[in-house]
Amino acid sequence: LAQATCACSVLTKWLRGNAGGPANCLTSLLCSFECDEKMLVNREVSDREFKVASSEMDSSPDRGMALLKVDPESSGAMYSRSRSFVGSRDQHRVRDCFVLYLFMVVFVTLAFACGAALDRYVLNGQLLKHKRPNRTTEAAIIWNSTSFSMTRTTITTTTRRATNTTTTNTATTTTTTSVAIATQTLTPMHKVNALKTRLQELEVCNGFPKLDITPRFPWQVSEEDEHTCYRNVINQYRLGSDPLLPRQIESGRSWCWVALKEFGCHSTLFGTDRPHLSWEEMQSNAAWILPGPQTGRANYHPLLEPQVCDRKQFGKPRVWSSMEWHMAWVWFSKCVTVYVLNLKSNVERWTAMKKNLLQLDIKHHRVWGVDMRETDALFDAKTEGLIPEAYNFTRSEARAMSTGQAMGGIKGTVGCAAGHFRAQAMAFKEAKTPIAIVFEDDVKPERDFVPRLWSLVHEELPCDWQVVSLRSMCPFGRCVSQHLTRVQPDVNEPKDRCRHGVNYGMQGVMYRTKDLPDVRRLWQATVFNDTEPHCLDVDVALAALSDSINFYAVPFVQYPGFLQELRQGSSRFEINQNTTLES
Repeated sequence: LAQATCACSVLTKWLRGNAGGPANCLTSLLCSFECDEKMLVNREVSDREFKVASSEMDSSPDRGMALLKVDPESSGAMYSRSRSFVGSRDQHRVRDCFVLYLFMVVFVTLAFACGAALDRYVLNGQLLKHKRPNRTTEAAIIWNSTSFSMTRTTITTTTRRATNTTTTNTATTTTTTSVAIATQTLTPMHKVNALKTRLQELEVCNGFPKLDITPRFPWQVSEEDEHTCYRNVINQYRLGSDPLLPRQIESGRSWCWVALKEFGCHSTLFGTDRPHLSWEEMQSNAAWILPGPQTGRANYHPLLEPQVCDRKQFGKPRVWSSMEWHMAWVWFSKCVTVYVLNLKSNVERWTAMKKNLLQLDIKHHRVWGVDMRETDALFDAKTEGLIPEAYNFTRSEARAMSTGQAMGGIKGTVGCAAGHFRAQAMAFKEAKTPIAIVFEDDVKPERDFVPRLWSLVHEELPCDWQVVSLRSMCPFGRCVSQHLTRVQPDVNEPKDRCRHGVNYGMQGVMYRTKDLPDVRRLWQATVFNDTEPHCLDVDVALAALSDSINFYAVPFVQYPGFLQELRQGSSRFEINQNTTLES
């Protein structure tokens, strides 16, 4: 404080020297002090000293000027307007810090208190309104993952005691016991686990609501057009080798839809280079067998809302930022396990597939395919649980080679199906991730496969999904986003042919790991039905089950899309040409 007084002296001398006579009178009134000249010469005045002196000099003149004095005996006590501030300079610094920052401490304390109260009484109450059970009542909390809510059920102790003492083996006893087990009160750890599960769900989908998928016909056309389509299709069937096909009855089916599938889509799948065509383009290619376009006639829409996803340009690569690449790889490493299905005899295919995946730094696991040409292959597959014990291969093959089915041999098809079920079983048993992808050995993932998949899952994939085909030909259903269709069963086709003809493609399939047991059980029972051999095509069977399994697909029209097919021929087709296998 003595140094602040000297600062006032310096300011006063400057005014006297530069402002003339009026300044002398003013400064005489402003300051009255004593100061050691050595102190003024040998040291610099701090900003704080100038601040203190200036604040006192700015006092109102009509109230009287502040009188600043230095009292050596009290370590620089300052007297101002009859108020005394006694203490050392360090003590005044502590006081100033306390005054300036006290309100900040109070604010932070109140913020923490409000946050704790909000979490305790508001957020916690929304997630779980739980009361401690008393002696006569126990509360059971049931987690509803679809609506992210809690449902409370209350059961009395008397009911539980009666349930536990019941010894009769009836449905009522079983049901009551199951409910009694579920009535244990959730602890805070259960709440944490429930929230953790919900957060993990967000890693595998984007939160779209569940879609209502109802089997449908693709369109409504006039009877005249349907009769024209029927006549044209039957004439083409007469040129084929199956004598039963031309004798199919006209009623009960949309023959224009049959014509479009057969001669617009199926005819493009067997060439050396499969074109990526939209349904609109395939309709143009099949115009020779379909009724000509006329006013009032409906366009055919196998995919509802085709403008959303049935476009070739939607498969073009996207420019990914370095941050997106990083986030995609972190997610992929955490959430996805990759498997490759390959026959032991197809060494060249495995070598090529392994090279492609290593170039993309994708870790993968090899799954042995099932080769039905090997000795005891059928027995071993049944023992492993890949094929149901009750499946009769001989009956199924006879049915497949009968008129009206026209499938030929099925050994390759049976082995292909069993191999996919082996990959599913391995994924559920060994994968520690919520997503598993199974590749066949004749595909090559695109260079940006990882960020494409990350974007698809986080931006487009609905949360009810169970299976996703990354490459689906002749898609049928509804476009739900730019890169996804929700597959629907084609009820236009007879059930004994497994609704055959749409959504081909198992080259790359993504599974939700936790749902694999339920999906596999229903799928396997449908595939190995010896009275419906067309269901041996696993992609066909899955499409037929799409009203029971939440099945989505990336349409093949999008180029290059997620995968490229390596034209190496079909192992399944080659094996189908071999001799039949005795059951």
